[in-house]
Amino acid sequence: MIPRRLLLAAGISCIGAALAAAPGPGDSAAGDLEVVVGDGGFTACWLSLGPLPAPPLPPAADGAPGPTPIAPESLREGARQGPAIWTAISSPTRQIKLRSKKAGTWLLAAALRTEAARRVFLSTGSDVGLEVWLNGQRLLARVDGRRAQPDTDLVPLDLVAGDNLLALRLDKGRGGAWTVFARLLDEQLRGAGDLDVRLPGAGGAAERLLRGAARLELDREVDLDRGAVRARLWLDFPGGRPVVPSAKSRVTLTGAKGAAPAELELDLPRTPFTSELLGEHVFEQGAAPTAAIVSFAGGRLEARFAVRTAHVRTLSEARRLLASAPAEALPRTSVETAEFLIAHVAELIEAGDEDNRYLAAQADRALRMARELAAGRDPRRGAKGGIERLGYLSELDGRLHPYGLYVPQAWREDGDKRFGLVVALHGLNSFPMKTLDTLFGVPLGEDESKLERERRPLPVGAAPMFAVAPEGFGNSNYFAYGERDVLDVIGRVAERYRIDPDRIYVTGASMGGTGAASIPLHNPDLFAAAAPLCGYHSVFEYDSVRGQTLRPWE
Repeated sequence: MIPRRLLLAAGISCIGAALAAAPGPGDSAAGDLEVVVGDGGFTACWLSLGPLPAPPLPPAADGAPGPTPIAPESLREGARQGPAIWTAISSPTRQIKLRSKKAGTWLLAAALRTEAARRVFLSTGSDVGLEVWLNGQRLLARVDGRRAQPDTDLVPLDLVAGDNLLALRLDKGRGGAWTVFARLLDEQLRGAGDLDVRLPGAGGAAERLLRGAARLELDREVDLDRGAVRARLWLDFPGGRPVVPSAKSRVTLTGAKGAAPAELELDLPRTPFTSELLGEHVFEQGAAPTAAIVSFAGGRLEARFAVRTAHVRTLSEARRLLASAPAEALPRTSVETAEFLIAHVAELIEAGDEDNRYLAAQADRALRMARELAAGRDPRRGAKGGIERLGYLSELDGRLHPYGLYVPQAWREDGDKRFGLVVALHGLNSFPMKTLDTLFGVPLGEDESKLERERRPLPVGAAPMFAVAPEGFGNSNYFAYGERDVLDVIGRVAERYRIDPDRIYVTGASMGGTGAASIPLHNPDLFAAAAPLCGYHSVFEYDSVRGQTLRPWE
């Protein structure tokens, strides 16, 4: 076994005092199933009961005793409680996702044992009403459903020596998906890795839970020095997994000539690691395999390689040429753009992007620019009349970031005319090139995504001034580093072109409207005018926030 990531938390869920006399973890008569939680303390292995058509529990103050939602004597895999049966569940993600066509209640429970009394913390988040119970006491009662995300509520758990019963009750007023996150932390809010976690009576479900908890992941690493891609195949358990002595897996590479299936025996005891390396492959010449297929625990998992070695070789040659360019004698914007394109395509390859038409176009552009730069020529000299994807090196994080630029037809490299500049800020989940198309009145087509337009912008009409669209560090709301990105991009454009400092304007809609108001207010001497559209300048004006009690961390 080769570990991939250190498990940051272990132990979650619990069993109540009524089970204190139950056999120990090594007693086969108990039929209990030990569980290792996932990376970061996330666990998606539970005993589940539901959906139940039960009415809501009567109100009780947090910390009050009963009525407990669980009958401890029935807490075993396959045992009936009311109209439902306790069933062991697992998930290949960090979240527990349940589904019901009707409103009602769902219960989650598991066993936790500690040798001495101690305090730990349960960190949860769900999109439905959530109650947390420990040993018959309700510690959290939240009736409002929120966005399902980790770490919405932090609940202290004071454990007694021996066995404890932890239960989560989910309540929802309509059918559909129910989502909850849960992880256990120690007093330093790190993973509580020494807790004994188990699912009572679920020993016979080990293979089923192991199969349901597994996810196949493929890490790709572009090596531009070698002109190759290194791919590592992992069997990952992000939401935790059962503890089993061993399990066999069979790895088959499809589309690879002469590649025989590999048989692996995996040891899966209690361990602080929840990822297993299945193989490592290096692709330099020719076609890479299409996919990896893994047979494991009676199931079948598949991951696509999505690697075109030709793109990597193009990037490798572009970087070699760029290293020989006389960068000091060339415009910084052109050198940084070539560097950005190389890094951009390499990152997309590592992410498994399969838009090969886009990857090829950007890699070829990087190579063309590198050839011109190596010869001491500016590849962008005289470029005008359209929008381009450029990049710059940020001093904030030392990384290359994109921006879109429109150069007017009237631009002359050797002229003396100064031009105005419109700065267009994108909205939430949008992109620079798409934003420029929007600025010029080119709408998205039917069923066309923002990403598709970003990668393949349409031609725009003529304008008498420059236009630039920064990336703003993504969904930063143009606060802090997002604002710095906008100012840096303006600086790059003004460095390369004759921009009239008295005619710099900013606009944007939605999140872009927020930035189009806040940035000029912070920098009033830079902008001649601002046109912020439908921004959200203060969250305290939201109906969903106004009058609500804030938590200490808020």
